[in-house]
Amino acid sequence: MSLWSRVQRRLGDLAGELVLDEYRDQLEQAQRLLQGGDTAAAIEVLEALLFAKPDHGQAMILLGEARLVARDPAGALA
Repeated sequence: MSLWSRVQRRLGDLAGELVLDEYRDQLEQAQRLLQGGDTAAAIEVLEALLFAKPDHGQAMILLGEARLVARDPAGALA
């Protein structure tokens, strides 16, 4: 497991209780899609979540991770 994955998992554990229920479902869906290899669908879910809540930190982190998996490092930095 990479350092980034461990950090992301730990942040998720710590902040999980702070995620509003209406966004938790979308975030969990994106995580499942990403873990299942459907990176494009995960990115779509996360972009929609961030459109509704632009300052959602966990979604930003997961979107960056998804874009790295999709080999889009420039998009991951955005």
